[in-house]
Parts: sequence; structure tokens; C-alpha cells
Amino acid sequence: MPELLTFVEGMVLGLRAVATSLLMLVGVIYVFGITFTQLLGDTEAGKGCFETVLTSMHFLFLTALCSIDKSFIIKMLDAGWLYWLLWLSFLLIANLTIMRMLTGVILNQTNAVNAKWKDQSKKLAMEKQLGETLSQLDADNNGIVTESEFTLLFQNPSLLNQLSNLDVDLETFSDAMLEDWPAGDASISYIVDKVFTYRGSNTATFRDVIDSRRAQQRMHAKQTRVLEGILLGAQTVTR
Repeated sequence: MPELLTFVEGMVLGLRAVATSLLMLVGVIYVFGITFTQLLGDTEAGKGCFETVLTSMHFLFLTALCSIDKSFIIKMLDAGWLYWLLWLSFLLIANLTIMRMLTGVILNQTNAVNAKWKDQSKKLAMEKQLGETLSQLDADNNGIVTESEFTLLFQNPSLLNQLSNLDVDLETFSDAMLEDWPAGDASISYIVDKVFTYRGSNTATFRDVIDSRRAQQRMHAKQTRVLEGILLGAQTVTR
């Protein structure tokens, strides 16, 4: 069932690109339909294929959808080199370019949806794992992770292995979580979202760059305050 939903959602997301590709295909078919009708409409080679513009467009549309007919290529060659070149041009543009591009768009959207479904299943598994671990560490049994409980989570080998499988930089994730720990403690879903934010396979966005810069500024300000405190203490001792 998930596979069917993935395929259907991928097709729905790709409808816009599919509509654009089909519009391009109709335009190409229309232009070549007029050309072949003008050149071959009254010849033996165009009989049954290019007698009218609508007949030509219908034949060209079927050609774009179906496999390439080698015998018809030879037929165009027998009619003349010009017709052969025009027919090959149509095949390259309509059959080998637009239709393949259409297939690629649908596959790309389906792969993106499939990756999203996989991430969701991994999030559910991670939430379950955290819930089981938290149930053993949660002293007040409120289902909320405190800062001290969070540090104890990293002593669970099974959880660490799962985080490693998700390509999470454990040290960076731990430091970032403790640096920006929520004021009212953190829920399991919040921690899971942060886990998937710090995956090494994620693509960096402009927002990620800004967030990283802000985190560095906060860390720099914190270090500055610590150094100022040390210097102030040293000055007090020397006096």
C-alpha cells in the first residue's frame, strides 16, 4: 500500500511538469504535421499518414507514444533524403527528447516522494526508540525530556547506533541541542525533528547558513562572557 501511495503522490506532484511537456509535444506535432502534409500529402509515401493536418498529427502522436518503426524510416529514405532528415528530426525531438524527459520528471517526483515516506517511517521508528529509552530514564514520568535526561540518552548503545545509521554527527548534534535547549524542556517529537535536521546527507539551504551564523555568534558571545569573567577574577586576585 505505501508503494501505491508513493507512486500516486509522485504522479500528482508531477502533473504540472507533465502538462508542460505535453504542451511542448503538441506544439512539435502541430509544426511537423503541417510540414509533412505540405510535402507528402499528395504523394504515395504520405498516403494514409499525411493526407491532412489532423491525419498527420494523429500519426505523429502515435509515433511519439509508441516505439520507433524502422520500416517507416526506410520508407522516408526511399521518398527522399529531405523527408528522411525531417522524420529523424521529429523522432529525436518528440520521441527521444520530450517523451524521455516526461518519463524522467515522473520518476524524479516519485523518488522524491519515496524519500519523504522513508524519512517519515524513520522518524516514527526514532520516536518509538526514544520513547522506550525515555521511559527508563524519565524520573518524573511526564514524557518530557529534560537537559539531564537528554545527556543520559547518549549512553544508550542502540540509540547511538540508530543515530549513526541516519548519518547524524553525534557530537555536533549534542552540542547544538544543549546550546539551544528549550526553556520548557523538549518533547520527543522536537528532538526527532532536530535529529533529522542534523543529518549529514541534508542539503544546506540559505536558512541553514543563517542559523549556523547565529549559533556561532551566540557561542562567541558566550565564550566572550566566560573570558571576561576569568579576566575580571584574575584582576581581582592581583589586587
